[in-house]
Amino acid sequence: MKLHPAQYLSGWSIAVVLGITWGLFFKVGWLWSPALLSCVGLVLAVIVKIFFKRFRYSGLIVGIIIFFILAWVRCLFVIPQVSPDSLIYYNERPTELTACVIGEPRRNSKDQRLILGSVKIENKKVSRKLLTVLPLYPIYNYGDCLFLSGKLQTPQPIQNFAYDKYLLKDDIVSVMYRPRVLILSKGEGFWWHRSLINLRQWLASDLADGLVEPAASLAQAMTLGYQEWLYQTDMDSFAKTGTIHIISISGLHIGVLVIVILQLLLLLGLNRRLVVWVALPFLIIYVVTVGSPAAAARSALMAIIALLAVNGGRLSDLGRAWLLAGVILLLINPWLLVADIGFQLSFLSVWGLIYLTPPIIKILSFWPKLINNAVLQKIWQWVVIVLSAGLAATLATMPLVIIYFERWSIIGVLANLIIVPLSSLALLSVFGAWILNIFLPIKLACLPAQIILDVLFRLNNFLASVSWSSMTVEAWPMAIVVLYYLLLCFGIWFFNKNSSSSVY
Repeated sequence: MKLHPAQYLSGWSIAVVLGITWGLFFKVGWLWSPALLSCVGLVLAVIVKIFFKRFRYSGLIVGIIIFFILAWVRCLFVIPQVSPDSLIYYNERPTELTACVIGEPRRNSKDQRLILGSVKIENKKVSRKLLTVLPLYPIYNYGDCLFLSGKLQTPQPIQNFAYDKYLLKDDIVSVMYRPRVLILSKGEGFWWHRSLINLRQWLASDLADGLVEPAASLAQAMTLGYQEWLYQTDMDSFAKTGTIHIISISGLHIGVLVIVILQLLLLLGLNRRLVVWVALPFLIIYVVTVGSPAAAARSALMAIIALLAVNGGRLSDLGRAWLLAGVILLLINPWLLVADIGFQLSFLSVWGLIYLTPPIIKILSFWPKLINNAVLQKIWQWVVIVLSAGLAATLATMPLVIIYFERWSIIGVLANLIIVPLSSLALLSVFGAWILNIFLPIKLACLPAQIILDVLFRLNNFLASVSWSSMTVEAWPMAIVVLYYLLLCFGIWFFNKNSSSSVY
């Protein structure tokens, strides 16, 4: 019996994850060069293909070997090497350097943080990037080239937060706190990048003019990724109710945006097949504009794969799109696997929605049979779907939430049942406000968004105020986490085995 394509994809994806894990955590010295590893992998693959060609799993095993080695080799290029050609070599010493601002500065009420690239020390260009923390004024912008004098420091973990690895995902190996700064020139960099930053800031300014706080800050965080503008008390309230994920741009936000774009293009009379090709650039521009966070990039990749599959006349398989998007992003940036909490939670949340929602719906589906009224049955079926999706995402992410935050939201399922649908309406109203602003004053265009965001805030604060809304939990040992996910996978396998509808 031939293996299903989804089984090949699953096996090869696991090989990529294992290869990245091995490459990042097990450093084996100079012997393992990229060329040597590639040769070893090629030889092993050829041996399996020649001597085990009649073995029905030979193709799967060859792919596993190749993708494991490929992922391992990829890690060799992202782990910083201490040499005079790398910025990390100059850490822990006073240094004078020149560099350019290569991203949008992130500002809060206390300081501004700049990511610097094209670093030169003693007129010699060095690899990797630098994060510098400066006072709020003077204001620096993308494309400014600066002279800095100060002490380069190696990022260190902060309590349970691997801050050093978090910065490595952006190729940052050094930090410099409040150095002496001189502006050498302005306006460097790519014109299109500057244009997208200006667009993002203009959209944020539009929301600030059209909405009253705290709705404005929430809208800017949900749609543009400006989370630093939210008050800490509001962030804590969303964390208590287990709904803080609505603030990070991820699958929910991309899904709503895709719906808005597709419906708008269809209203303009475009052909359905043409609509997909017109929608794709808008989706890509949006993700790049908001800074390409990993969760948004993964969701956008999934959406692109799904749209292209549907446009090609093939039914889109969400499971395969989810796996393929994750593997592509991990090969581009292996540090996402261990250093990006948002990517991990978003990835597992979608896994739960795809694979855990059907079993939960089946468990809860007997209730409508006890209800005689047809209208009530329809209402309950909708509640079951929303509740099942919330439970699935909660179960899928629970171990990571406990490990990272050591807090568990008891009221989370109920809160998600209420807040997530409201947040979808809020996203629709904010995206709609930008479109309506073409014809209406921004205050009037934002009126529906203001009402929905106010209701969302009030409901979330009420749920967070309940004394038993959340509790402190000790981080789970890794063995318990592995056992937990093995049990979930066994449950999914058991459901698929006894169900006519398989996830494949």
